[in-house]
Amino acid sequence: MFEAEWSLDNKPHTRTKLEIFKKYFDVWLKIWNNQNWVSNTWYYIDLYSGRGIHNYKGENCYGSPLIFLDQLRNKLTDNSVEFKSSLNIHMFLVEEDKRTFTCLKENVDAFLQENPVVSNFVSIYYFNNDC
Repeated sequence: MFEAEWSLDNKPHTRTKLEIFKKYFDVWLKIWNNQNWVSNTWYYIDLYSGRGIHNYKGENCYGSPLIFLDQLRNKLTDNSVEFKSSLNIHMFLVEEDKRTFTCLKENVDAFLQENPVVSNFVSIYYFNNDC
């Protein structure tokens, strides 16, 4: 059962933020992938990563780190998109609360295990600390 803190049922601003992230990452992954001036080494920094998963109306939904990884997975598995083969993404995930950090690491590691194509492009650095 999710704690109230991680339920989005009464948090319309957080739901909106996550929807914006989803659209933002989709567009920027397309742009960055198609630009020659963009380095093949990218950095993603999430200073308040949370658990990586929220709950909304009884269903699990991704938080910002997993939204990014899921959007990347969508691009990598889309046969109509040719993704840079030399791409190297460094993700820095920071979460201060120990219980929340443990959940974050478990959720992100599970996603990567279920989606090995993403693991080929992403290195994750976890920090159980204050940003």
